[in-house]
Amino acid sequence: MRVELNGKNPLAYLTLIQPDGKEMVPAETRGLLLTLPMDGQYSVKVFLFRDGAGSDGKPVDYRLRVLPVK
Repeated sequence: MRVELNGKNPLAYLTLIQPDGKEMVPAETRGLLLTLPMDGQYSVKVFLFRDGAGSDGKPVDYRLRVLPVK
């Protein structure tokens, strides 16, 4: 699986939530290329590091792409 996060704010990061609820904390926080450890439904959590460094609760635009890897 490949996950890409793009946006103007460089403090937007992602983590992957496994079917058992545990977070997979990636080494790379703007994109992932990995083999999933188990079958099931995964979730991607996007968040701002350090409260968005001045975002003051304002929304932040981003693009999230989730792609299969063959």
